[in-house]
Amino acid sequence: MVAVKTAQRRPLGRTARALLAGFLAVTLVSATQAEARPKRQKPDLVVPSGRLSVPNGTDDDFVVGHGGTTTFAWRQVTKNKGTAKAPRSVTGVQFVVDARHAVSPSVARARVPALGPGKSHATNGKFEMFWDDTWDYGTYPTRICADITRKVPESKEGNGCRTTHKLWVVPFGLTGTIKGEAVQPLVFPGVTLSWEFPAGVTFELQPHISQPLASEGIIEYPFLDPQPDVLDLRYTISGTNSLDGCTWQGSGGYEPAAEFHSIDLSFFRPRGRAHAQILVDRGLPQFSFSATVTCPGGSVSQTEVIPSEWGRAAFWLDLGAFTRFPDPGLTRLKGDYTDTNATYHWDLQPTDVP
Repeated sequence: MVAVKTAQRRPLGRTARALLAGFLAVTLVSATQAEARPKRQKPDLVVPSGRLSVPNGTDDDFVVGHGGTTTFAWRQVTKNKGTAKAPRSVTGVQFVVDARHAVSPSVARARVPALGPGKSHATNGKFEMFWDDTWDYGTYPTRICADITRKVPESKEGNGCRTTHKLWVVPFGLTGTIKGEAVQPLVFPGVTLSWEFPAGVTFELQPHISQPLASEGIIEYPFLDPQPDVLDLRYTISGTNSLDGCTWQGSGGYEPAAEFHSIDLSFFRPRGRAHAQILVDRGLPQFSFSATVTCPGGSVSQTEVIPSEWGRAAFWLDLGAFTRFPDPGLTRLKGDYTDTNATYHWDLQPTDVP
């Protein structure tokens, strides 16, 4: 049998009690001193006022052609709202790509001297931006940010930017062809009316043309007409009517009215989707051309063909026709659209500023 001795707890001696009381007193004094010590003061850099503009351009939003160069003017005020002196810093312009990325051109930065609490510094200048292939078509919000290099520890981060205008980077133009065909199956089965248009459009940096509508960034592209004496919209009718065996053959040209002669493109957000609406002549023009009709037995006659009577042929692409482009932006406007008795085909390529 093994005997086990159990240690008994004894009350603290006088010396131990004195040591414990001293330790607690030191701890309480240290905590009180920590609470009484003031918090470390820091600066807080903000941009209370700032402006980005394009000389001789609109002051609301900016529309720039891909492949071109834009000159910006900008001015800003950087202020220290904090309680401590801010060291020298840099304020600059940012073009926002998405929620996590922004482009800060080195040419769009301004040096700010050391600022005491409540002090401000104003600067102004100009810079140029070249919209090369690294920029997708789309919308880019712009802002002016204090301490853009993030070198100054501040009491409040995330409040140093001032939003200015939206920027639309758009194709300078579109080139390609638009064509289609229409039938009247109940009257002329086997006879087809076809048309083709060599499309070339470009936008102009003028407020009444390039100004985005509302917040959707709708840009109007008027059509180019390098040969005003040539009837660009060419019609052809051909085929044999299976009801009476008569063969149709003819062609003619038409020049759409310039004021309705455009393509509308919309750009909604950075690297986002876009859609296009293509239209010509909102009315039904009474244009016609001559066709030769040869029937069995050798009977030959001339008749006038009115395209607007063949479905919506006069609209070679109607207001309701549109297409959407996936990210990262517009690469090609190509597709088909079918309306009553008519089908439209378009194939357009974006072009940069020459």
